[in-house]
Amino acid sequence: MKKILILLGSSLVSLWVLVSLTFVLARLAPGGPFDTEKMLPYEVQKNINVRYGLDLPLTSQYFRFLGQTAHLDFGTSFQYLEKPVAEIIQESVPTSLTLGIASLLFAIPLGIWFGVIAGTTRYPWLARALELQSMAGVSLPSFLIGGYLVWVFSVKLNLFPPALAEEGLLSWVLPILTLAIRPMALIQRLTRATLTNILKTDFIRTAHAKGLALNVIYFRHALKNCAVPLLAVLGPLASQILVGSFVVETLFQLPGIGRQFVSSVLNRDYPVLIAVTLYFGIIIQICHFLADFFSGFFDPRFEVN
Repeated sequence: MKKILILLGSSLVSLWVLVSLTFVLARLAPGGPFDTEKMLPYEVQKNINVRYGLDLPLTSQYFRFLGQTAHLDFGTSFQYLEKPVAEIIQESVPTSLTLGIASLLFAIPLGIWFGVIAGTTRYPWLARALELQSMAGVSLPSFLIGGYLVWVFSVKLNLFPPALAEEGLLSWVLPILTLAIRPMALIQRLTRATLTNILKTDFIRTAHAKGLALNVIYFRHALKNCAVPLLAVLGPLASQILVGSFVVETLFQLPGIGRQFVSSVLNRDYPVLIAVTLYFGIIIQICHFLADFFSGFFDPRFEVN
């Protein structure tokens, strides 16, 4: 319990540092949220700054921002005038979470399965094919993978819609595949490398000597010992997927949190930028904590720190 409280305290400090740095860097960036090619009259610009508190000294803005953030009150958007930031987040997060969770459910089991096959197969051609497939999955960028999937399955075969312009489950297939291919390849390579090393250990040789079936040796003994390194990777990997992918969301016209983040940076939409950054930080902290927590079930020597 004590370690969990310590971890919670360190997470809160990390989130405070994250949003504080975001606040400072956003203010130091050239340009402002209401800058346009045509200069606004001085009185109009002054009234806008007063309305949104931009006329206050930077320190006053910071402490005001901290108080609002502590109450999860981010005010209204500068880009979408008078639209609450909380409403923007509520509209964007479900799309990114749906895409991310579905991609993880696709990537994790397939990545582990392909990794086991690559690490245990006796056919060199199959091992080489899986190695090339995993290298391609890790190396190729998402926009290239997504574009190729659209060209094959939408343009040529006409099996799936090219974007979410059409509602329905089929509209989610290509974005989920695009986002899942890289993490699947990473999990596959890690599983293969870890499993190959474990199969050379003494306790696996002992299991072979006892005459245990290969399925028992691979899945009950060897694969269980792959869990800790896999969980160490799944924490940051899951956090990257769940916070949204700007490339995938843009390619398939998904109104997710990734697109909101880039839009808020380009438009100097400080309230949205801070809220999205805080969401990113919370997701990352949760994923890392869960990865550390579940590692203890597979290795008693492991402690949450």
